[in-house]
Amino acid sequence: MFKKIIHKFKSASSQKKVIISLSAIALCCILVAAGITINKYCEGIKARQEAQKMLEYYNNTVDEANNGQIEYEGYEVIGKIIIDKISLSLPIIFPYSTKALSTSVCYYQGALLGQDGNMVITGHNYASGAHFGNLDKLKIGDKVSLQAPNGQKYEYTVYNIEIIKPDNTATLYKYEGQRALTLLTCTSNGNRRLLVRCKIE
Repeated sequence: MFKKIIHKFKSASSQKKVIISLSAIALCCILVAAGITINKYCEGIKARQEAQKMLEYYNNTVDEANNGQIEYEGYEVIGKIIIDKISLSLPIIFPYSTKALSTSVCYYQGALLGQDGNMVITGHNYASGAHFGNLDKLKIGDKVSLQAPNGQKYEYTVYNIEIIKPDNTATLYKYEGQRALTLLTCTSNGNRRLLVRCKIE
């Protein structure tokens, strides 16, 4: 009888240890996930600050732009994107790179400002809402403006919004109108791409 009691006690003790161990592992996973989220959020805040510095420089230089070209810390600022619906105003920089994306939105491919065709601009979807973090709030009919360094402004209207697979690059070549604009970013979970298609009416 006494042995049975000891056995039950040891069994309960082992189960308790397992539960404690599993709880500790779960807590560690939660803390790691929270740390990653906070880190990503902070990256977005830093990216917003960098973009605002560049935007201030752009705004102060745009009237004096030499042949419509503005240089800033190794990047060419080819224009500015303005989306009032999501309180967005950012410089568009070139060339596109991973490092450039952490600074502002980038010209990715296609037509340049004032040219016929489809201009593709890409940006990070930061959890803080920086850069293209609020792009998913746009609806068909919303307005997107681009401003060239020479002061010329182009106003586009959103006509389509779609989610695509990352490898579906052929979709970037499809557009409506003579002059179109495609805004490209990741979805929140990162496994799809959000396309906001716009055109000049």
